[in-house]
Amino acid sequence: MGITQDRFTVPTVSPTRLDGRALRALPLNALGLDIALLSVTFFFAAFGHNHLSLFGSSAVVSESAALVGLPLMIAWIGVIALRGGYDRGVFGAGADEYKVVVGSGLFAAAFLGIGCYLLQFELSRGFYLFTFLIGPSLLAAGRWTLRRWLHQARRHGAYGLRTVVVGGGDHVDAVASVFGRESWLGYDVLGALTPMDEIAVATLGGVPVIGQVDEAAALVRAYDADVVVVAGGGFENP
Repeated sequence: MGITQDRFTVPTVSPTRLDGRALRALPLNALGLDIALLSVTFFFAAFGHNHLSLFGSSAVVSESAALVGLPLMIAWIGVIALRGGYDRGVFGAGADEYKVVVGSGLFAAAFLGIGCYLLQFELSRGFYLFTFLIGPSLLAAGRWTLRRWLHQARRHGAYGLRTVVVGGGDHVDAVASVFGRESWLGYDVLGALTPMDEIAVATLGGVPVIGQVDEAAALVRAYDADVVVVAGGGFENP
């Protein structure tokens, strides 16, 4: 069955929500934030070593920090990226984002320790300790701040995810109700795909019906949906 756009009206969405460029820029915002926070980390690690007498002389810490700072930052950011810390799906909810940025600090610590050992490079123990005490905590705090900002922006209609809900009318209404109430999640419901036996212009809850379940692939492309949510009652044999 083809796309029956003569039967259904494409939902109108505000220009702010249609702007996918803002959503695609979110990982770049996180990247810039992480780079800034790692720079602050290295500064305070060197400052802490230089102003505390727990680790002996501070004569070479500035030089050694300058030498390892850039490679360490590249490695640390690289580990975060490889573990999915800049994927669009990781932002906004769940603990995975925090696990990635904190856990990546352990990999970076191992990288630095092994690298210094193999190269016989004398790195200040104080700088090393302060870096990996401050860094993971600061990155986690930065991601928490970014998440709070993202939630606030989504409540005002920005950074929304264009969402199509697949399922029976009652189930679609239940899902849309949650998304409408919890606007910080950012799921902007464009419409519903319902079974063939539920042909209607809209669900009882007012969600536009944009087509049937067997048209899902074509309609998701036509509506440029970011997310497809499968609710109950959409398929006879799930």
